[in-house]
Amino acid sequence: MHVRCRACGTVETLFPPWLLPHEELTRDALNQVLEAVVHTGRPVSQVAAEWGLEPVAIRRRILRRLPHAAEFRQRVAQQADTWGIPLAWPTWTPPTASRSADWSWLLVAWTALFLILGGASAFSVGLPQWREWVPENLPVPVVPPWSHLGRRLRGLTPRPP
Repeated sequence: MHVRCRACGTVETLFPPWLLPHEELTRDALNQVLEAVVHTGRPVSQVAAEWGLEPVAIRRRILRRLPHAAEFRQRVAQQADTWGIPLAWPTWTPPTASRSADWSWLLVAWTALFLILGGASAFSVGLPQWREWVPENLPVPVVPPWSHLGRRLRGLTPRPP
């Protein structure tokens, strides 16, 4: 499949601009793995065994995203405000096992946005869904620099088709 990038006019092969290449997991699986480790605090080795992955593969994804959870939270809140959707829940608190209160907030916020915007499936929420809705609103470090989107976010010239 070939897709022409609307932003820069280059032709991408196989992946549209909102999908990050070289992912071993589907959108839903990636979100479930991140939620299991970061949101509920389950051990990486246990989650890796359940999904048939190497623990290092999960740690690599978490290490790329977890440090930027606060920035993600800010960007999601700004985008929701742009859409006119308030994301304030004064009574909500993250799970006690959560390794990141920001990541826990994000999961709740993404789910709320998905439902408010008319999502059809409760399984398609979180970071993967956010990548489809507003791919340009991602913190640069979480996007691989060799990907088309990574090059665009960094202001680099896309590689020729």
